[in-house]
Amino acid sequence: MLLLNNVNPVFSLSSSDSAAQVLKQDTLFTVSFSNFMDESTQLANLIFPVRLPLEAWDEYGGTMDIVSMVQPTYGRAHRLTPPGRSVFATRHGEKSLTKNYQEYLSMTLSSSGLINDRTDWVNMLPAGRPVQKPSSEAPAPQWISGHELRSALGRVPLPKTAELTFVAAPSLRFFDGRGANRPWLCEVPDPLTKVAWQYAHLGPPANP
Repeated sequence: MLLLNNVNPVFSLSSSDSAAQVLKQDTLFTVSFSNFMDESTQLANLIFPVRLPLEAWDEYGGTMDIVSMVQPTYGRAHRLTPPGRSVFATRHGEKSLTKNYQEYLSMTLSSSGLINDRTDWVNMLPAGRPVQKPSSEAPAPQWISGHELRSALGRVPLPKTAELTFVAAPSLRFFDGRGANRPWLCEVPDPLTKVAWQYAHLGPPANP
């Protein structure tokens, strides 16, 4: 079984043909948590429309013992279920020790030692910063000064020829195209021209 949560590997991976072939295998059952019928969701065996991240509780964790809590910023806009709650209900069902997914997240943080009591949970939500679990094995971060950065950039070799070079820069709004199914991203103004909703007039005006 393969669970896809708002990702589109058939589009984003460089070897998209290989990703599509994997999803087409009869021995693989693919579940897609997505609100868009993208290239990967079309190949899924089961599709779950889900709530937006602004509507649900969730938790983000990485490989460096850094945990950040996500909480809903407004009420439910759709009668949908968050991915975490769906997996939680499928795994535990009526045997769960908690009433809902929010309590499950709090219990998980408490059992891992990231918070000690309800006060830590309440103080963590408005802090706007991740809760970091101290680790004696993790190396201390090394900061690079501005002088060291300028020295490193000065050692970058310049091109020997003056030929033109094409650079495909990611779009500010759509990145590599994965955000093209969200037309509201056109509202984001360009950082230099401050222009939003760029329309291109391709012909003479129509006669009234």
